[in-house]
Amino acid sequence: MARRKQNKKRTATAIAILPLLILSLDLINQIVSLIK
Repeated sequence: MARRKQNKKRTATAIAILPLLILSLDLINQIVSLIK
């Protein structure tokens, strides 16, 4: 039971981090295009 709860927490954090990663990649692309 405890292990399953931990896995759920981990997936929740992964789901929360993924959009942030995509956003940061988008920002990096914008900065690079500005420099070019």
